[in-house]
Amino acid sequence: MDREGFRQLLRERNVPEDQFEGRIALAERFEAFSSEPATPGDVRAFAGILLEEGLNTWDNLVTLVRYAHFTKNVPAYVAAVELLDGSEALEGLHEKLGRAVGEQLRGAGFHKKSWDVIYGQELEAEIVQTVLKGDPWCKIAIRLPEEALPED
Repeated sequence: MDREGFRQLLRERNVPEDQFEGRIALAERFEAFSSEPATPGDVRAFAGILLEEGLNTWDNLVTLVRYAHFTKNVPAYVAAVELLDGSEALEGLHEKLGRAVGEQLRGAGFHKKSWDVIYGQELEAEIVQTVLKGDPWCKIAIRLPEEALPED
């Protein structure tokens, strides 16, 4: 594992330096656990182990997302992001956002928060469709930073 490269990514994401070694150790543990390259099944199985050990924290799941991004492993990245969607760490956020920004904007803000944390910066979000305006479902666009997009 490129420890220094991952350390730099953590620094860029404003992770406190006193947490670097724990994050790197988790990424190394995942790397040792998974196949090469890691599969979505590896991500889910490793998250299951974290759950059994009581280590399925928001920070640990975000570390998996960041590690998959760091290794440019899109399938593992998507699987790790799916673990965050609706995670218990955000339970109260949905209600709090509704009070703070209003019911219509809360959906975008609720989902955007995960992406803001992953990329360590405020991202733009737009409500494309919403049931509040008669659409059959809600659809949100979140603009990722240019450097996050996979190279062709």
